[in-house]
Amino acid sequence: MTAAAPITENATFADADSARSGARLSPVLRNLIEQVAAPSDCFNTLVRYAAHLEAGDLYFSAQREGYWVTLRCDGMLERLGCVPRTWGERVIGYGKVEARMDPAEHRRPQDGRLMVLDDGHPIDVRVSSMPTFFGEDLALRILDRRNQLFAVSGLGLTPRDRNAILSLIRQPHGLILVSGSTGSGKTTTLYALLSELNDGSRKINTLEDPLEFDLAGVNQTQINPRIGLEFADLLPAALRQDPDVIMIGEVRDPQTATIAVRAAVTGQLVLATLHAAKASGAIHSMLGLGANPHLLAGALRGVIAQQLMRRICPACSERLDETDRLSTFDDVRDMFPDDAASPLLHQGRGCDECRRTGYRRRIALFEILLCTRSISRMVEREATPDEIEQQAIADGLLPFRSSAKLAVGQGITTLEEAMRVLDLQG
Repeated sequence: MTAAAPITENATFADADSARSGARLSPVLRNLIEQVAAPSDCFNTLVRYAAHLEAGDLYFSAQREGYWVTLRCDGMLERLGCVPRTWGERVIGYGKVEARMDPAEHRRPQDGRLMVLDDGHPIDVRVSSMPTFFGEDLALRILDRRNQLFAVSGLGLTPRDRNAILSLIRQPHGLILVSGSTGSGKTTTLYALLSELNDGSRKINTLEDPLEFDLAGVNQTQINPRIGLEFADLLPAALRQDPDVIMIGEVRDPQTATIAVRAAVTGQLVLATLHAAKASGAIHSMLGLGANPHLLAGALRGVIAQQLMRRICPACSERLDETDRLSTFDDVRDMFPDDAASPLLHQGRGCDECRRTGYRRRIALFEILLCTRSISRMVEREATPDEIEQQAIADGLLPFRSSAKLAVGQGITTLEEAMRVLDLQG
């Protein structure tokens, strides 16, 4: 770990503006190269820079002309510039050493983790290397505790969704699935649920890949494929530890799916994630992995699916024309609060706070499917995802497209952003 002087906030915003304006190198990269900074200073400065911008990822991508350095801020890519190949290789080599990866291995993918200090604050970094045609790529997942919200109250839930989620995790046993695409915030939601359950009255075990944050009072285990320890190998051992709650980082093989369902049936509260775009799709994925339909119907308590979209910057948000007659909102008009009965479109003008993008941070949209008797019967007969979704809507599920329309009509995000993420028709 190397503690260097943190980048100032003003420099951070100025650098991002320069990078976005089309400069070959952003000032932060240009300064590091011109000062002939050591690889350790280059690596740690870029990680701190990414954390100050609240970026989720930092990439070093090998191309013919050199290494492109790129950030992912609020889900969107922002290029900082292309650096010389030798410079990129030195910085990547340092990162691999610090992450306890083999710096001499360039032919196989590797994973590791490290920590960088920013004015005394730890920034956890997950590191992944990948051999490519022009060299070795490095992807860094930036996990800054200052930007993490490990509480149900910090997830941005509506009162309706919050009550539904709390009712799920108060079940004494059963299976709760958290689904979404990569980078949709599943881990943040899982940690928030675990924090809510972690009141000292329950023994909680987790199986994670990788272990992202340590939670005091929770027994956390990281899988280790190098020695043959996958989720399916560790799950039976974890169950012998007699937990009240067990969290499975990802259900991705038939054996894990089968054991998770059986554990939920026999007395544990099981939280698990799946890669599925919608709540109904998560059920279909479990069936596709070979989970017994009868057992799954008895074990499943609900599915929490989520999507992220960018929020309009509060500092430069401006109201557009009233949209009383816009047909897009016809199916959700009666859901708007009394003080916002008429949908109003907003946009962000762009300011220093949002680095001229008009957006700052993201909001999560949730689909919360409660496993009613009707849903259970459909799971038993292996109904299609569309059939399950229609029944869930009849039982009270609010689909993503409706949640997105409400967010647009209340000025939280833009219609363009909602259309980028979701299909709003239907």
